[in-house]
Amino acid sequence: FVNAEGVEFEKRISTILPLLLQSITNISDFADDDEDDDAPGKFVRVKKPRIESDDKTEAENDERDQQTIEDHHLIQTLNAIIRIFEFKTEVITDEAHSSTIDEIGYQAHHFLSHDHIWVRLRALRILNFMIKTLDLTAIEKILLDEEDVKKPREFLYSKMEFRSVVFDMAVQLKSDVDHEVLKAIMENLSEVSKVIKAVPFAGMVNDKKDFNLMWLIRRLRYAIHSEIASAPSSCLLRKAIFEYFN
Repeated sequence: FVNAEGVEFEKRISTILPLLLQSITNISDFADDDEDDDAPGKFVRVKKPRIESDDKTEAENDERDQQTIEDHHLIQTLNAIIRIFEFKTEVITDEAHSSTIDEIGYQAHHFLSHDHIWVRLRALRILNFMIKTLDLTAIEKILLDEEDVKKPREFLYSKMEFRSVVFDMAVQLKSDVDHEVLKAIMENLSEVSKVIKAVPFAGMVNDKKDFNLMWLIRRLRYAIHSEIASAPSSCLLRKAIFEYFN
């Protein structure tokens, strides 16, 4: 519809976006809700595929088929959201859609720990749109702990939440990271750096618990050391980080 209708599609956004959000929210979760280990902001654990035995039961086959269908549906739904954001980026900052955009952002953050690479890639793409549309004036006041800040939306307009999203991207920078995922993460971190550099951090630089450019550089340094230790013959990760610094 976006491709076929063009400008005429704008009138459908207020109806379509909530339906797309409902679709990705209602998909059966890929992690046990009782397992806090998979909660965004702690660490991202990409689950390994289950080892299948030769004597698969019919129930196991059905479960695997159902998961494949759900993953395909999720990926196509995320594609639709991305296409709408590409078509009309202003919808992300439109106050009329702020609650829906917030929930899409929270879901994208959650999907960073999905075991399907294609889902993570699309989640990273959605986060890219979210970061690029941040109001720098508002985010500066928030990062500096000023009160009574008018927020265009809730998602990413919190120091701890912003830091959590960035951490959950940076922690995936390991020697075995997928090339496309690596590329998407580094692109997002470049956008994050633009936001951070636009904010004065006087008196905050030496606080390791706070969120600033030095904190991000330390995270990238850890990633470099990790690759040297676990895969010294590989330089893919180090090359991507060095290009980021340039």
